[in-house]
Amino acid sequence: MRTVFSLCADLMRGDGVVVVRVDERRFTRETILETLKDCFPEYRQVEASVPRGRNQTRLFNRDVEPMGERDVVLTAS
Repeated sequence: MRTVFSLCADLMRGDGVVVVRVDERRFTRETILETLKDCFPEYRQVEASVPRGRNQTRLFNRDVEPMGERDVVLTAS
């Protein structure tokens, strides 16, 4: 993910917005959030909403706890 986010950061304009859907498992969520901070140091998190209803985790990984995702939104500071 670091490679992908780094390449995206290199391609983005200064006023870009980053939106990433992250699952709620602690390791995954914390790893992605830390990687985003490293790759987009000038950006700040403005939102982390939790979608309700059917989601990817519920559809494809029924044995995962906690179940769900969140949408992380970053904007240029």
